[in-house]
Amino acid sequence: MSRDYFDEAKWFSEKFHGSTMSDDEIVREFAIRGFETRVAALHHVDKMEDKGEVARSDLRKASQKMALKRRLNEVHHTLRQAGR
Repeated sequence: MSRDYFDEAKWFSEKFHGSTMSDDEIVREFAIRGFETRVAALHHVDKMEDKGEVARSDLRKASQKMALKRRLNEVHHTLRQAGR
């Protein structure tokens, strides 16, 4: 099973910092990146998104990922409008 962007970010932070990143920390780290990096991350999120049905046991996780994806898109759009 391949990991998506969020799973990779949490794995990386746990591996190198000793604890997983919260959703707020992921958004903060995303916001300090440059335009191209943010676009690449958003494309990675879209590419890894499962297009199939979600099992009942995964509904909460899928909902959390959708909310986080929405926040990342909002941050990117706001930064883009600010010229960053």
